[in-house]
Amino acid sequence: MMSFYKNHIFICTNQKDSNKQCCANSNASEMVAYAKQQAALSGITKESKFRISSSGCMGRCSEGPVLAVYPKGVWYSYKSKEDIDQIISHTLNDSICEELLIPELDLSL
Repeated sequence: MMSFYKNHIFICTNQKDSNKQCCANSNASEMVAYAKQQAALSGITKESKFRISSSGCMGRCSEGPVLAVYPKGVWYSYKSKEDIDQIISHTLNDSICEELLIPELDLSL
C-alpha cells in the first residue's frame, strides 16, 4: 500500500504532569511552527506529498525532544532550529541526518 505522503514529520508536543521530562518543555510547539514556516518558505506543500504535524506522546521522552519521519520510521532528537533545518533538508533529499538520529528501539527484550 502506498503512503499518502512521501514524507510526514511528526513532532511530539506532549506535556507531562509535574517535572517529568517531556518534549513540550523543550519548546516543541515553537519548533512545529518553525518547521511549518520553513517548509512553506521552501515551497513544500501537501501537493509535494510532504507534511509536518504535531503529535501527542511518542513514548521516547528520555531521548527528547523527538520527531519521527514516516513512512520511513526514522527518529530524531533535536535541540535547535538549525537541527530542524537539517532534518527537513535531509528528509527532502531522501537521506538520513546521522548526527541527530535516535537509534531504533530493541523490542525483542
